Amino acid sequence: MASTGDRTKRIFVSDLHMGDEESLHPPGGLHPYGWLYADRAKMFADFLELKLKDPGVKEIIILGDLFDEWVCPTVLDPVPPPSSSLNQFQRIARSSQNAAAIANLRAIADSDEIDLIYVPGNHDMLITKEIITEIIPGIVYMGTAPGEGVFTADGIAAEHGSMYCLFNAPDSYNSPGHVLPLGYFIARVVAEKVAKTGSSINYLEVLAGTILRLLGATDFAQAVFASIVEASGLSGTSQIKMGGIDGYSEPVQVLQVEKWFADLYDQWDSNMPNNVIKEEAVLDDTGRLFLAAISQYFMTKGKADIVIFGHTHIYEIHGLVFAMEEEPGEKKLEESEIPYDYIYANSGTWINQKKLCTFVETQIDESAGKHYVRLMQYTRDGSITLLGERYKNL
Repeated sequence: MASTGDRTKRIFVSDLHMGDEESLHPPGGLHPYGWLYADRAKMFADFLELKLKDPGVKEIIILGDLFDEWVCPTVLDPVPPPSSSLNQFQRIARSSQNAAAIANLRAIADSDEIDLIYVPGNHDMLITKEIITEIIPGIVYMGTAPGEGVFTADGIAAEHGSMYCLFNAPDSYNSPGHVLPLGYFIARVVAEKVAKTGSSINYLEVLAGTILRLLGATDFAQAVFASIVEASGLSGTSQIKMGGIDGYSEPVQVLQVEKWFADLYDQWDSNMPNNVIKEEAVLDDTGRLFLAAISQYFMTKGKADIVIFGHTHIYEIHGLVFAMEEEPGEKKLEESEIPYDYIYANSGTWINQKKLCTFVETQIDESAGKHYVRLMQYTRDGSITLLGERYKNL
């Protein structure tokens, strides 16, 4: 580990979604389908260079989805030969638009002053310690299983957040021998629509289709996937090329995916080892991960006082206090003036489809007796803006 000295800041960033060259320059007249274009990749590289020179930073923690192995049209091979996870991630790292960012990540990992820490997300859940350290030597890998891992220190618990989402948590039970969840196949189907038309699906259309299917007693997850397939212009017989990813050696038919995950919603409570119930898992997948922070961490005394997630692409920060109800033993959560008992923040994203590039900074000020959590924006001109701040008393 690096020698931190007087360094007191931790930087949390997530959801870069780096793709390979093909994601921005696809073959066969297809439209670009990647989420991170060259301009935002350069901004991230510049941001890393700035933080490498910051004398107050002791750790930079990447909360998943640095790489994206999900967003690929169904008609393209997601892992071109030679087919291996290492090859796929190396293709992304070697892509010209990502070269500067990867170089700066390597410089940080090699630094004697700053530790670079990696927690996997869902779009890069198949990355391993061996793969990430091959690409970025010296990085500290904190994954514990595909798509799982938590950074903890000084009352902070930070992870990607997809573990609490119905469609995006790693799934080892619906398609035996594999871990990619239904969300992977949704990403492939939506990428097909983008690649062919240049525009994404209409989510109001998907909602309407889902409701109609549910009226016909279709399972919730199956109804959502079927509606997305229909909105993307595919059918049950459409094939999804897999190229060996996650052990899928042959293309997968859309109808087969529907069958695999048909009971996903009803199985959630019995199959997922966390405190998030299936109804909440649906809301978490719509961007309400604040609920998971409460149920998974804040409602368990001593587990964490500060929770930082990514995944939703929605930057936010909240401070909470526990207030006693009149009835003994019952508690409720409510907003309050600072200082706070509990703080939740989401680091947001850097993808081109979103307006702002955001990150979270934490800092312990021993002299003031405070632990600060700040939501920050990095802009194209290299400046940093404070979007919101909360603190806890030490």
